[in-house]
Amino acid sequence: KFRVGSVADGVVQKISAQGVFVDIGAVTDAILKLPRAIAQQFRVGDEVHGMLVESVDREAERISLTLEEPELEEPVPRPRAKGKAKARAADAGGASAKAAASASK
Repeated sequence: KFRVGSVADGVVQKISAQGVFVDIGAVTDAILKLPRAIAQQFRVGDEVHGMLVESVDREAERISLTLEEPELEEPVPRPRAKGKAKARAADAGGASAKAAASASK
């Protein structure tokens, strides 16, 4: 089903230091190899489209993928804090940082 050079779509299952593991319908999750800075932008549940199958190891049941232009599609919009909530969170963070700095003197 999966051949080197074929295109696959999938859903992120896990993010680790090795890469992003994606369910593409194979026996085991495939590994999407990306630079760490890009890999950290992915979240479990993200849909990834247009991945290229780089290698297939049938004995080890491993598939490696690459992605030339990472494109994320989040399954559910994430709730955003409203303006006042963001300001309160920033104030609270700033106040605790100042208190910690004062306490350490």
